Amino acid sequence: MNKQAKFQLIISGVLFAFFILLLILLLTVDVRPIAADGSNVGLASINKAIADAIGFNGGWKKLTDVLMMMTMLEAVVFAGLGVFQGIKRKSLKEIDYTLIALAITYLTMVFLYIFFELVVINRRPILDEGKAEASFPSTHVLIILGIAGTGITEINRLVKNKPIRICANILTYAVMILAVVGRLLSGVHWFTDILAAILLSQAIVAAYNGVNVILTEKNKPETKNETAPPEIPENADAVNE
Repeated sequence: MNKQAKFQLIISGVLFAFFILLLILLLTVDVRPIAADGSNVGLASINKAIADAIGFNGGWKKLTDVLMMMTMLEAVVFAGLGVFQGIKRKSLKEIDYTLIALAITYLTMVFLYIFFELVVINRRPILDEGKAEASFPSTHVLIILGIAGTGITEINRLVKNKPIRICANILTYAVMILAVVGRLLSGVHWFTDILAAILLSQAIVAAYNGVNVILTEKNKPETKNETAPPEIPENADAVNE
């Protein structure tokens, strides 16, 4: 296996292991009824101290909602590109393998969103329309970092103009940082919700990057070894004589 691919897959495994460890801690350590609806939240002392210090900020919440829509639009663009390739090339097999891997990554994030909506780990520190919604992990952070993080790989592959590529990367990283900071400062999540979303999203991104490297190596066109010495005719000695 390619060293870069192996490194990315190891990073993915480590991040996912930390996510599982955090999940176990939330279910077993310092579990107290501190959510807005009186339900239990793990690591309560840390979470409550940070939540009390930050409070609620509607401005940051609105900003992160806008960032979410921006990254969802990015996902639609890449999905549209895949559909366009499938129609133009008249075969699903002819769609770029990286776009297929990207589609699987998007479906994974959708599955995780649905799963944690059904399997509630903890609920939010504030009420929204009279109820405390599921809070773990932060969906905004998970989706934004997941889409933007994998998008960087595709941008670097597709955009050949270096200045445009650099600007796109800077904008993407800025969106990712604002998403994390903004969602924390909005006060609609516990600190551990944000941390869990960072760990899980980056585990997904690293796995995607690792698979991308493997697929790139697998689909690399074979080239002839131009430095190989020319074949010597069997009758070369006779010719020289």
